[in-house]
Amino acid sequence: MVRAGAAVAYGAYEREEAEARDARRGVWSSRFDRPQDWRAAHPHPHARPQAERGSSAPASATPAPAPPLPPARPAP
Repeated sequence: MVRAGAAVAYGAYEREEAEARDARRGVWSSRFDRPQDWRAAHPHPHARPQAERGSSAPASATPAPAPPLPPARPAP
């Protein structure tokens, strides 16, 4: 995917990304903002900094209640 220009390399596959960039394949065929650069320039208005988040669940999220158990069957 990286070599085809359909994905950005994060840590590995830098050589394949350079090849796709040089050949102007996929996302590299025109102007392209890396996802982390776009997110930094367009922060979500309600987002908290990563260090404050801790988990991926929103702070207000509470677990859904468990479904009720089926009625007990009488012992044979």
